[in-house]
Amino acid sequence: MKSIYKTTILIMLLACTVIACKDKEETPAEEDNQLIWTGSVISFEKVDSADWALEVNQDRITDKVWITRANNQGIFNFKTELSYQGEDVQGRSPADTEWAVGSTKNGLDGLVFKTWARLHQGAPLDLLNRDLIVHLVSENIYFDLKFTSWSSGGSGGGFSYERTTP
Repeated sequence: MKSIYKTTILIMLLACTVIACKDKEETPAEEDNQLIWTGSVISFEKVDSADWALEVNQDRITDKVWITRANNQGIFNFKTELSYQGEDVQGRSPADTEWAVGSTKNGLDGLVFKTWARLHQGAPLDLLNRDLIVHLVSENIYFDLKFTSWSSGGSGGGFSYERTTP
C-alpha cells in the first residue's frame, strides 16, 4: 500500500513540475511586455523659479512618473519624491526611471540604462540636444527625449525637453 502512495505522490510531483515548466515557457519574456512610445512629439517646459509643486510645472508622463525640478539641482519624480535625491554622479532621481543615450528607432539592444545622474556624469548641460531614451521601469515603457534647455548656476531650475508620446 505504501508503494502505491509513493508512486501516486511521485506522479503528482512529476505532473506539477511539467505543468510549472510549461507555464514558465508560455509566460512572455519581459521584452514582450515592453511598450515603446512612437507617437507625436510634445514639448515640456518648467521656467526659472516656477513652483515645481504645481501640476502645470510637472510633466505628468503617467500616473506613476511626474517629472519636475526645484529651483536648483536635478530633475525628480514628484509623484514619489519631494526633491532631487542625488549629488553629481550619485543619486536615484527621478525615481522609477532609467536613461540611455540613443533613439528607440535604432532599437534597445545593446543599450546600457543608468540613473539620470550617472548618465550626465555631473554635467547635465552635456545632455542638451542629445537623443536619449527614458525607461519607466515599473511600467516597462520606453520613449525618446531630448533636453532643449537647462538653467544652471542657481538660476531658478528651468529646463525643457521634447519627448515622444504613446
